[in-house]
Amino acid sequence: MNTVKLRLEYKCFPMWIYDEQGNLIDNDIVEEISDDNEIVNLLDNIQEEFNELYIDDGIEFSFKGFQNEQSRASFREKVEQAYTKIQTELSNNYTVINFIDIRSM
Repeated sequence: MNTVKLRLEYKCFPMWIYDEQGNLIDNDIVEEISDDNEIVNLLDNIQEEFNELYIDDGIEFSFKGFQNEQSRASFREKVEQAYTKIQTELSNNYTVINFIDIRSM
C-alpha cells in the first residue's frame, strides 16, 4: 500500500506520496482527492500560512514563528481537520501519516 504523509517544507505542497518501498513518488495531491476543493483549499491555506512563518527577503532567511498562541491554535486545528478529512477519504487505498508537529514551531 502506498503512503501519504502530511509534512511541511518551505514552499512545498504539504502532501508527500510514497510507494510501498518508501520511495518518493510525488509532492502533490493524490489524484483520488484532487477534485475535492475543500481538501485542496485547506492544504493550500496550510502551506501559505506555514510559508508566512519565515522571513525570506533575499537577504535573510529565518523562522519567525507564530504571532501569538491563538494563531498557533488555529493552524493546529486546520492541520487536524485536513488530516481527518484525508484519512477518511484515502484510508482504503493509502496509509496516511501526519508528520506535522505544531509543538516544534
